[in-house]
Amino acid sequence: MNGLINPDGAGILAVKLSGVGDEDVQLIDVTPLSLGVWCRGDVMAVLIPRNSPIPTKKQRLFSTSIDNITSLAIYVCQGERGNASENYLLGELDLSGFPPAPRGKLGSILSKAEIEKMIADAERFKLEDEAHVKKVMAHRALDQCVSKMRTKIKDYKVRLSLVKVGLNVKDLVSLDHQIKETLEWLDENPDAEQAELEDKKSELYNICIPKKFHHAAKDLLKIIFEYQ
Repeated sequence: MNGLINPDGAGILAVKLSGVGDEDVQLIDVTPLSLGVWCRGDVMAVLIPRNSPIPTKKQRLFSTSIDNITSLAIYVCQGERGNASENYLLGELDLSGFPPAPRGKLGSILSKAEIEKMIADAERFKLEDEAHVKKVMAHRALDQCVSKMRTKIKDYKVRLSLVKVGLNVKDLVSLDHQIKETLEWLDENPDAEQAELEDKKSELYNICIPKKFHHAAKDLLKIIFEYQ
């Protein structure tokens, strides 16, 4: 008999029969696990957090990580892990027609036991996942920084400003070479550790801000790195 009783319906009936409270009882369905998309570096970008009411609507702006792509596959995942590959893949959306531009219900899918396991795994691997996300974010930050620099120093006015604060032709050639080398290194080392990425950024900084120009460092930083 117990197997035929709907727990939600039984709860509502019990409240009505007891006469406790005059307010209406409202049950809200929620998402049992977080929903998000698979981003570059195996990062789970959460759009709808766990326990969000259903239906719900969320918007978030994403930018491409590859130059001049015109189509994109969106992988929708469900779970609590920081690594997208450790979560449940719900499906794939294929989007196309982008103009070329520089980079910049519970039981129907997962059982209750599977959901509880995924939540437990998320807690167990929390530190590991956080370290992975930090590494990916450091890689992405350096990539974006160098890509912006590459775009900016191609501008004649920027190059002229660099010359005015002390750089010569040799310095500019060295800067061009270092930017190209750093972008190639990033492409060849997608799994570089956070410490390696920080060292690479320091190396690039030392090229952009030579010691002999230390008095003009703030001007150079504002021009190249956009520091305030």
